[in-house]
Amino acid sequence: MATIKIQRKNIQEGSYKIFIDGQEIGVVLKGEIKDTFEISPGEHTLVIKFGVGSNKAILFNINENETKVFSVTGFDLQNFHLLALIGVIFTFLLPFMLKTSYRGYYLFLIFLPYIVFLIRYVINIRKTWLIVKEIKTKV
Repeated sequence: MATIKIQRKNIQEGSYKIFIDGQEIGVVLKGEIKDTFEISPGEHTLVIKFGVGSNKAILFNINENETKVFSVTGFDLQNFHLLALIGVIFTFLLPFMLKTSYRGYYLFLIFLPYIVFLIRYVINIRKTWLIVKEIKTKV
């Protein structure tokens, strides 16, 4: 049998559910390293879920008696800086936009692409909430 090891490196509370080929094979708790996940050799898909969020599916190939190590971390907040800036600007301009003048209408049209971007970003962020990387082990 082949083995996968999951290392959880973040400080978020809760458990991560481990899915191989769509079937749940176990759970990793905060700060835990699990190396008991035995799988059959071949090509597999790894998905780790945390609440409503997950990672993008990782396709990997594993051989007989091989061990693959994956590191799991939480979402990187670096992309939220742009969203925060847009949110602050939008919040301060919202009173002007709610007036019944044409100026509010034009401000709304100016910010419409940002609003669409924000909605799309929030919808798509669920699939990138967790970052999973394979750790290359020396033979």
